[in-house]
Amino acid sequence: LAPRSLAAPGATVRVAIAANASAIAAMRLAGKAALSVATSDAEAKASLGRESRWGSAEVLHLASAEGIFGGWADAASGGGGAAARDRFEQLMRAYVLGGSWCCSSWYKPHGAFDFAEPVSTSALPGGCGRDERVDEETAVCMRTQQRRRAAQRPFEFRYVPARGGSRARDGYFSLEVPSRVAEPP
Repeated sequence: LAPRSLAAPGATVRVAIAANASAIAAMRLAGKAALSVATSDAEAKASLGRESRWGSAEVLHLASAEGIFGGWADAASGGGGAAARDRFEQLMRAYVLGGSWCCSSWYKPHGAFDFAEPVSTSALPGGCGRDERVDEETAVCMRTQQRRRAAQRPFEFRYVPARGGSRARDGYFSLEVPSRVAEPP
């Protein structure tokens, strides 16, 4: 159950995700909250932070979270830079990725779920991450975004059979990054 305050007008803002700067500009012109795929921390703060039109919203409902975060802009671009990235990665390892995803069975291989850690976030090159349109026109910013998207490829399930066991009863699944996806130049 959600608090009644979330039912108030403006408490929850739906955030559209756009593929490019032109689409974002059109959405914002129409009065919609919008972010781009691979947005930086500085762009997200400028678009949805406390000083923005949506600053009083209690909940930001993203249309999709896949590939939404592109990296940390440097301080000159209004971001947190490498220090913010390092702190975020430290917190993720300590509180999200550091636990055990176990067990639905007394026999650990049956109940444990091995997972592949997500790709680390990146500190963007100087000048990237301040403005979506500029990022689309700057070669180094575009290459950085392309490498990040290639690294965020989906995982595949891999069945690991138990020795001498039956596939129907023994073994377990793990997640793997597919090797067939090549990183762009």
